[in-house]
Amino acid sequence: MSLQLGGVVAVLYYSTKMFANIGITYPGAVYASMGVSVVKLCMNMCSMYTIERWGRRIPELIGTGGQAIMTALLTVFLSFPAYEWAQILSVLFTVLFIAFNTFGPATITFMISPELFQENARASGVSMSFVAQYMANTIIGFSFPSLRIVLGQYVFLIFSTCSALLFVYIYYNLPETMNRPIEDIVREFGVKTNSNTPKTVEGESLFMKDIPEPEEKAALSNGYALPEDAAMISNENHVTDDPTA
Repeated sequence: MSLQLGGVVAVLYYSTKMFANIGITYPGAVYASMGVSVVKLCMNMCSMYTIERWGRRIPELIGTGGQAIMTALLTVFLSFPAYEWAQILSVLFTVLFIAFNTFGPATITFMISPELFQENARASGVSMSFVAQYMANTIIGFSFPSLRIVLGQYVFLIFSTCSALLFVYIYYNLPETMNRPIEDIVREFGVKTNSNTPKTVEGESLFMKDIPEPEEKAALSNGYALPEDAAMISNENHVTDDPTA
């Protein structure tokens, strides 16, 4: 949730109007918003390089902590719309906010989600995480204009506080997942794994894999003998019971 609760939706959806409200002329506000999009693209390309060298945890912490600081500074400089230097710094810190968000949460969120779930729960877990992301996106996108009217520039303190709390949570609870087996990651969360479960190949136990015929697999699983096995056992019993034997 560090992606949405950090306030990226508000910045991307309403940056042009936000810049116009602090006195930047309309063409300038549009150009500033275009600059925000260009920075987002560049940081996406940069994060493609760093996530395979720094892992997942470090970029996430840098991005979440950075966006917390940037939204706090943005709140300060949006309070002085009459000054040109405040307008310039507001645009600068908006661009830096997007840079930190893209470097960390915007990239790592979609990268790390499949790495946190065991194979049997991965599809459901990732689907639920995406649903939560887009629900938060919709709620923040629709509620931000009303919050902006009520709170003014201080609405960004909400995002700053959420990012700061998420930074603390991630620092203490998010493990590194790069190049680690899922068993180690799950164990770090305190979830016990059953080490006595037979190893499987494509969903079947190795013991079952040695049996070539599907009928024999089903028979062994259900605890009954196949017809030819039953006939063989019956013949053996018949020979044993024969008094002439």
